[in-house]
Formats: sequence, C-alpha cells, structure tokens
Amino acid sequence: METDRHALRADIARRLFRTDAGVALPDRMGLELELLPVERETGRVVPLEGEDGTKRLLAQVGLTFNWTVDPLGIHHAPCGCRVTFEPGGQIEISTPTAPTVDRAVDCLRAATDALATVGERWGIALEAVGFDPRTPLSHTRLQLDDPRYRAMDRHLARFGPAGARMMRQSCALQVNLDLGRDPFGRWQAANRIAPLLTALFANSARAEGQETGWRSWRAAQWRMLDPSRTGCVGPGHDPVREYLAFARAADPFLEATAWTEAGRPTAAWERHLSTLFPEVRPRGYLELRSIDAVPLEWVAAPLVVAAGLLYDPRSVARVRDALPFPDEADLGAAAREGLKDDIVRAMAAWAFECALEGAERLGAAFIGGAAFRTALDYYERFTAEGRDLSSPTASVGAQAG
Repeated sequence: METDRHALRADIARRLFRTDAGVALPDRMGLELELLPVERETGRVVPLEGEDGTKRLLAQVGLTFNWTVDPLGIHHAPCGCRVTFEPGGQIEISTPTAPTVDRAVDCLRAATDALATVGERWGIALEAVGFDPRTPLSHTRLQLDDPRYRAMDRHLARFGPAGARMMRQSCALQVNLDLGRDPFGRWQAANRIAPLLTALFANSARAEGQETGWRSWRAAQWRMLDPSRTGCVGPGHDPVREYLAFARAADPFLEATAWTEAGRPTAAWERHLSTLFPEVRPRGYLELRSIDAVPLEWVAAPLVVAAGLLYDPRSVARVRDALPFPDEADLGAAAREGLKDDIVRAMAAWAFECALEGAERLGAAFIGGAAFRTALDYYERFTAEGRDLSSPTASVGAQAG
C-alpha cells in the first residue's frame, strides 16, 4: 500500500538519514574493533564458556580494572568502551562517541590494553586480523545461543558456507561517522570509497592455514552472501528511495510480521533493518563496514582516511566528482586483488592523499599530530609501495595490546 510505503520512507529519512536533525552538532567519531582471542601456544580460538573461556577472562578484567557488567551482559570499561561478543566468540570493543580521532583511539587503546594485560597472564592473545587464519570451518560453531543468530545462520546457509565463515571467523573494524549538514553528500562519498577502504587495509589473505588468493578473505565472504542485503546501495541519486527499495527487497528471515501498523513502522521493521549489511549502513550515522580488523598501532590510519574524506567538504566534493559509484565487480576486485590491481591502487593512493589533505584542513583540533603521523606513516610504508597488512612483511602489531 502507498500509505505503508510513505511511512517506511519517512522513517528511513528521519531515523536513518537524520534529515530532520536541525542544527548539526560538531562532527564526532566512533569505532568498533573485533578481535580474535586465541591460545598463545596453539593458536586455537578460545571458547566463550569454560574454566579458561573468554567470559571468565572478561570477568577477571572487570575485577582487575574496575569494569562493570550490565544486566544484558555488556561489559563497560571506565573509558566508556563497551565490550561484547560476536557469534563465533570474537571480542568486540565499541568506543563511545568521541570528539576527536585521537580520543577515540586512546579510548580503544585503554580497553584493549586491559584485555591484553589479563590475557597475557592467561596465555591468551587478541589477534587483530580480518579472518581466522588457521581454524578449519568444520571445527567452528556458533558460540552465542541467540535466536537472532540462529535465524541468520539458517538463512545465510542457503547461499553456501560464506555465512558461517562471516559469523564465526571474521573480524572487522567499523568506523562510525556523523551525517552532518549534508547527509546525502556524505552518504554518496562514503559508498564511493568503500572498495578503496577494503583494499587499503586488507588484512586477511589466509584461512585454514593457507593462502586464499584474496587480499581480504573477510570481504570476500560478503561478496558470496545474500545479494539482496549486501553491497553498496545506490547509485545515490535519491538515497532514501533507494534504501527503501533495498530494504523491501531483502527477504525478512527473523519474523513474518507486518512492517507497519496504523500508518507507523513496527518493531518488526526496525529488526528487519538490522539484518541488512551494506558496505555503508545508515543508522542515524554512517557505519563504514568495509575494513578488516587492523592492529592497534595502525587503527588511526583508517580513521584519518575516513574523516579526511568525509568530514572535509572539499574532499567530499572531490570524491563525488572523481570516483564512480561501486558495483559488485568493483567490490570484488578490491577484495581479491586489492592494491595489486593497478586501477584500484591508483584510485586508493589518490584517495589516501586526498584524505591527508582533508585531515590537514580539519586541523589538529579534530585530528591530532599522533593520529596524522600514523596515517602518513601507513601511507608511506604500505600504500605508496602497493602493500597492505596482508603482505608478508606486514606482521608487525598483529596482536592487540
């Protein structure tokens, strides 16, 4: 019905793209880093449960560093970070919204250092990699007994093993950015840089003990999943209409309940939106989902790139003018070849240079000297040489803390 479509469209415009936000606040930054907990001696992934499991590890971290746990089982660090588990037992650290890139990195470091300190005593390492490089898929299972994850697991199994790999073995770095005064401009630019972020920070070339042939095996899984809920939603001419069409086309696997009632979106609609996984997801802010987990020493680099390209108006305009809206072939090339592809390498290097210029215009009040130097160092050591974190000589800082 047209009334239902209008209600859903209005919800996407208001809640996901914040078109009625009024006066824009100063831009902020948030991030979510997923880490793989493994036994130092064997490389075996540490399970959630058990005497030496990660649930007990986090309990000990809480006792040692004065963390708290809420009724939902979410751990809260004094710096404001929230620590949770992913379906395969990965540990996710989510920073609070920060006023600067440096503050976001410092907060992440504080929480990660606490985990690593206790992990060291327990013989547990926290690996910052995009994909478990050792464990056969057949040796994994869902470690969170949650109805949502069970339903997702069943649905994605229809498309092959990529869903199980993604849920149980992958780790990402998600960068969260404000929509600002020009939400659609930032949305369009964010989608255009998505494959370049994958290529620049690829960190998952190995799986099950061997080379996969992909620079980012994590990103590869998303290319093999349900195409109705992945990819870049575009081409960006009318983001609200396009995202509504994207959402309505995706098969609702959680429940078969009406999305509107009395002309208003229902909770079922909100839950359905949470099962969509585009490269850039609007959530009242922009969630950039194209980056492999990276070692803590380099975390500032993708943050500077994202902010320099999307928070500086001149950079946004340059990206929208210079880069095409990506399709599945572009996303696949970035994941498979990365910077080995001459075209991807040229575009990625240009984007990184543009980001550094944008970061300088944003100034030290938002991107401090330490974060900027990290990004510049990454560009010189990796991007300018056509290398990424999956390169054989890029093993420095593979563990958090």
